[in-house]
Amino acid sequence: MIPNLVLFLFFLPSVAFQFLGERKDFYLLLLANLPAFVAYVWIVFSQEIEELFSKSFKSVSKIRMFFSELSTFPFSLRTWIVFGFVLRFIMFFSDPILSEDVLRFLWDGLLIQEGISPFSVLPKDLDLSVFDGSKKMIAIQLLSDMNSAKFYSVYPPLLQFFYFISAKGMLWFNNISTGILIWKSVLIFSECGVLSFLCLILKRNGLPLRRSLIYWMNPLSILEIAGNAHPEPILLFFLIGAVYFFWKWNEEQKTKDFLLHIFFLSFGILSKITPLILLPWIGFIVWERKKYLLLFRTSFLTIVVTLAALFFFREDLFEKQSESGIVVFFQLFEFNGGFYYLLREFLRAIGGNFYLAGKICGLTTLVILLAYSYQRKKDKSLRDFFFTAESIYWIFLLLSTTVHPWYILPLIVFSVFSKNVSPVVWSALVLVSYSTYSVVPFRDSFLWIFLEYGILFFFLHIDYKLISSLNPSTRSSTIT
Repeated sequence: MIPNLVLFLFFLPSVAFQFLGERKDFYLLLLANLPAFVAYVWIVFSQEIEELFSKSFKSVSKIRMFFSELSTFPFSLRTWIVFGFVLRFIMFFSDPILSEDVLRFLWDGLLIQEGISPFSVLPKDLDLSVFDGSKKMIAIQLLSDMNSAKFYSVYPPLLQFFYFISAKGMLWFNNISTGILIWKSVLIFSECGVLSFLCLILKRNGLPLRRSLIYWMNPLSILEIAGNAHPEPILLFFLIGAVYFFWKWNEEQKTKDFLLHIFFLSFGILSKITPLILLPWIGFIVWERKKYLLLFRTSFLTIVVTLAALFFFREDLFEKQSESGIVVFFQLFEFNGGFYYLLREFLRAIGGNFYLAGKICGLTTLVILLAYSYQRKKDKSLRDFFFTAESIYWIFLLLSTTVHPWYILPLIVFSVFSKNVSPVVWSALVLVSYSTYSVVPFRDSFLWIFLEYGILFFFLHIDYKLISSLNPSTRSSTIT
């Protein structure tokens, strides 16, 4: 138990930073989270590390003995799950310091409370006289502190429902901090759902339950969700269900599993639109299985569910989103882009229209996703399904104009089953993107981005070589 406690203490600097630090303290952020990632790697991959060193240092007896002693540390899955809860509980009471997004969440909920669609009006243009008494004071405070007052809301209907619940509590107690705590409660419950789903799938398929710690003890997930209140665990819960039940349907051809797949996929889209990138792959597999009627019903049902949810926010929805909403977000916002930054700077260097970089990346993403999805239409094993879902998200993220740290959390969840190392590596490297906020005015540091993506592509290459070294029958087998 004592060695476990020592490793747990490695997470405390990250917790302390969340309470005492500021977003501009970039180097302090890195130093505070480095021990957490060291402990995380040992907690999750101790067996693999010991095997690596025992093979690599056969002639160095002292090193082998050292790692043999480390491997005798008492390991308890229950212990680390409890420690994960403790870390999240502590972070629960911290203020979000790396992002002001939670204030926009509460603003959207406040508008819904007043019968105003958050998609229909810019915060900066809203006449605050629509609020009375204490509501107006809260609205003024939210408006003054948020960073997105010039843009329409881009958050889908399911999230808006939870924003409404959080705003209700905020108004009941007349306190913004209470609203944040209610919202964080939703996130913690969602994370419990993610953990439970992971353990259920691992157990049913005879896989090691300790692999659930790849997500549960990941410092990035703890920092960005329990600490900074991003809504990703809601998406993750539905993403896991969508991929798992799709695989199960492919194995057993039961209509019940396919309906569950549609349920999880639809609600995933209603929590964040990114699951749409999985649709070509899903369509190709259903077509390959010659389930044409099922494909039609699937498309129809998904469209009906999505439109029914959007109906409640229909007021000028599509017009506003094209003016200064999600369309503008994908075209103009830039943060920690990978290939996008390379293309943009290349176009700038040759005197071309570098504003086209975003559209070129978007079109390239579509073409590659279609080609890759078609190639993977014969997937069969559980590992293959999660590997393909992970690869699709890799394509999307590497060609995106904006990659905030919490955007990569789906990769972490998928890697529980794919066994790829690169998502875990990126979860540590992506923190260097916060170098953007260490200077005023904010600007990306190409040095840090080059370092981030340089190391990342090295590990992507390692993953690719490992996969390529396996014969097809081995690669298609499930995790052991």
